[in-house]
Amino acid sequence: MEKSKLAAAMFIVGSIGLFVHYIPLPPAVIACARAVIGTLFLLLVLRLKKTPLHGQAIRKNALCLLLSGAALGFNWIFLFEAFRHTGIAVATLCYYMAPVFVILLSPLVLGERLTRRKIVCTLLAVLGAVCISGVFTGSRQDPRGIAFGLAAALLYCSLILLNKRLRGLDTLETTFCQLCTAALVMLPYVLLGGHLHGLAPAPSTLFLLLVVGIVHTGLVYILFFSAVGRLPAQTTAVLSYVDPVTAILLATLFLHQPFGPAELCGTVLILGPRWPTNCRGTGRPKPSPKAWTGAGECVCSPGQRSRESTAARHAGMRPPALYPVAENRLPRAAHAGRLRRGTKGRAGSSPFFAASCPPPLLPAGNPYL
Repeated sequence: MEKSKLAAAMFIVGSIGLFVHYIPLPPAVIACARAVIGTLFLLLVLRLKKTPLHGQAIRKNALCLLLSGAALGFNWIFLFEAFRHTGIAVATLCYYMAPVFVILLSPLVLGERLTRRKIVCTLLAVLGAVCISGVFTGSRQDPRGIAFGLAAALLYCSLILLNKRLRGLDTLETTFCQLCTAALVMLPYVLLGGHLHGLAPAPSTLFLLLVVGIVHTGLVYILFFSAVGRLPAQTTAVLSYVDPVTAILLATLFLHQPFGPAELCGTVLILGPRWPTNCRGTGRPKPSPKAWTGAGECVCSPGQRSRESTAARHAGMRPPALYPVAENRLPRAAHAGRLRRGTKGRAGSSPFFAASCPPPLLPAGNPYL
C-alpha cells in the first residue's frame, strides 16, 4: 500500500510538465497559482486533522523558511520556463543535475568530505548534461531552456541545504510554511512585474491550474509523506525514478518531443550513477545498541531484541526496551525525543538518525515536489 502511494506520487509529479505545457499563462503566474492553491489546500488539511502550528519553532526558523520558500517559488518559475524553451525531457534531466550541485557545495556549506566516488558521479552527470544539450549530434537545444533548467536545479540544491538547517518542525508543517512563504514572495513579483496584464484565462486554464495546485502539489505532498516514513530509504530512492521516467515517456508519447540515442545516453549518465548507491543494502537499517532515545531506552524490533540485549550487556548498558512498533520505526515518544544519545550530530552516525529527524521538503530523487 505504501509503495503504491509513493509510486502514485512520483507518477503525478512526473506528469506536471504535460499539464504546464497546456496552460497558456506566464510561468511566474503558474508557479504563483500553484503555491497559493497548494497552501490553501494544505491549510484545509491541517484544519481537518486538527494539527496545530508551532509558532515558537516557526519563529526560530523564520530566516530559513523565508529563504527556502523563496528558493522553492523561483525554482518552479525557472523550471516552467525551461519547459517552454526546450523539451520536457531535456528540462527534466537538467533539473536532475541538482544532486551534482549539492555534492559540489556540501564541502563548503556542510563541511562534508568530497569522496572519489562523488567526484566520478559528478563528472558522469556533467557528461550526461553535455549529451542532452545536443553538442555531439548537432541538434542544439535552446541554450535558454538548458540555462533555466540548471538555474532551477541550483535553486533546488539551495532548498536542500536550507532544509538541513530547519529544527523542530514536522514535515507537513515545514511544507505548509514553505509553500505559504513561496506564495507571499511570488505574489508581489507577479503583481508588480506586470505578469497579469491583459490575461483572461479560459475556464479550462483555471481547471488546469486547480489540478496543478491541488493534485500536483497538495495531494502529492500528502501521499509522499504518508508513505516515505513507512518505507526503507532504498525503496524510496528507487521509486523516485518513476518521476523522470514518467516525464520523459509522457513528453515523447503525447507531445512527440524528440528523444534520441544521445538523450538516452545522457539520461543513463545523469541518473545511472545514483542507482548503486540507492540500491545498496537490504533496505532495512539494523539497530545499534548505541541508538538510545532521550528516555535512555533503545528502540528495536522484536526479532532483534535478543541480539541488542546481549550487545548492550557486554557494553555495560541497559538492555533495550521493546516498543510495540514494527519494522524498526520509531514511536511518537522516541520521535519527539530525537535520539539524544549515540548520535554524533550527522546523518549516518546512528541507524535511526534519519528516522528521528524530519526529512527535507524535497527528497533527493524528485525535485519537482
